[in-house]
Amino acid sequence: QMFHVDVKNLAETFEKELGRTTYVTPTSYLELIIALKLSLEKKRVEIMTAKKRYETGLEKLAFAEASVNTMKKELIDLQPVLEKAQEDTAALMVVIQEKLPIVEEKRGVVGADAAVAQGE
Repeated sequence: QMFHVDVKNLAETFEKELGRTTYVTPTSYLELIIALKLSLEKKRVEIMTAKKRYETGLEKLAFAEASVNTMKKELIDLQPVLEKAQEDTAALMVVIQEKLPIVEEKRGVVGADAAVAQGE
């Protein structure tokens, strides 16, 4: 009933301001209610769509967070393997540096032998 009174008051205000008479008949009142109902339903659909988008976004963020945490754990677990590989590489580099002069010396001998062999 309050809604009907508000509509009547707005119709009177409309007539005073614009000089146009607007009648609030049962048919126009029902049309107004139907229009409001349709508007309300449209707004509900918009809100539900937005809510679904937010929920989907939150799910994706939660999945990304879980993936990042898994990757962090894997990196922490692989850290000792990486350190061992670095130590092995450093040891191999030391061995290579120790054998490099011998290899260079033999390369010179082989190069001289190859030059002699090609010269013949």
